[in-house]
Amino acid sequence: MIYVPIPFKFIGDYADEELSTSMTNPLDNVRDNDRQQIRKRYNMGASFSWKILDDLEFRTEAGLDSYINNDDRFYGITTYYVKNTPSATYQNMPALESTEGKSLSLRNTNTLNFDFNKIFNDPGQSLKLLVGQELIVTESNNMFNQVWGFPTFFISDQAYKLVSQGFSNRYTNTYNPDNKLLSFFGRVNYDFKRRYLFSATFRADGSSLFSKGNQWGYFPSAALAWRISEEEFMKGISSTLDNLKLRFSYGTAGNNNIPANQIAQIFTAGTSSYINGFSTFWSPSTVMANPDLKWETTYTRNLGLDFGLFKSRISGNVELYINTTKDLLINFPVSGLTMNPNCF
Repeated sequence: MIYVPIPFKFIGDYADEELSTSMTNPLDNVRDNDRQQIRKRYNMGASFSWKILDDLEFRTEAGLDSYINNDDRFYGITTYYVKNTPSATYQNMPALESTEGKSLSLRNTNTLNFDFNKIFNDPGQSLKLLVGQELIVTESNNMFNQVWGFPTFFISDQAYKLVSQGFSNRYTNTYNPDNKLLSFFGRVNYDFKRRYLFSATFRADGSSLFSKGNQWGYFPSAALAWRISEEEFMKGISSTLDNLKLRFSYGTAGNNNIPANQIAQIFTAGTSSYINGFSTFWSPSTVMANPDLKWETTYTRNLGLDFGLFKSRISGNVELYINTTKDLLINFPVSGLTMNPNCF
């Protein structure tokens, strides 16, 4: 082994000048990447029941859901973000982005339950009916603030408390239209000698997220069940196979889970260039308006078999189902002016 001298020059703690200028203290990197998130949620609910008759009961429920989400993100002088800000004036200076979202949801549900047992006066039959109405109103708004150009010695605590020491590059406060959902529904359950079971439901839902003519969706469903183990021909093996039930159901379910403001063109405060270089203070959103949006509907068919063995010490089920979704609501990129009616 032989040692030979290799000429190099120390720059600070590093041997290469270019490498030395690009590396930073890991503690500085940790300090310059700071994020604070505060989430608060309050849920309150109350209900009241009134037995109007022996077989007729009224029930009302009310609920409130309040949600607040604050998200503050600090970028120090060692971060890639401040080294590449679009404005050269504020490059290599600390920056801050703050997002605040608030939502308040109110819900009221009213139902009437009627039991027909006294009318039938037959212990082998049972019929129950439920009708109801529900209203949900949600208010929400979002605030975004982007601040550049803090003094270079600022750390996160100082930036959070002294926001006015920077330059506000962008501030938006968006109040979304109220999201209103009005529903009417009904359900009937019929039981004949605990052998043959039938249930049916129907919902009519109206949503303010869709334009006039598409606001209402109608969703029926039904289910049949046969308790085979209750039949006379099954008595001989009841100690072995004590619970055997065949089920079939068909139903529809609606979905309106899309952001507000999808049926009309939204503009935000901000400069943008149009044709021939003309500028305007209002900028259109990146999502095209689509007034033809309507309820997404999922059709479900299900065939099932339940069984219990040895006094239900062993139990299980076998399921076969097919689901089909129509008018899928999806945020889909499109080219030109051609647009799927249910894209947003």
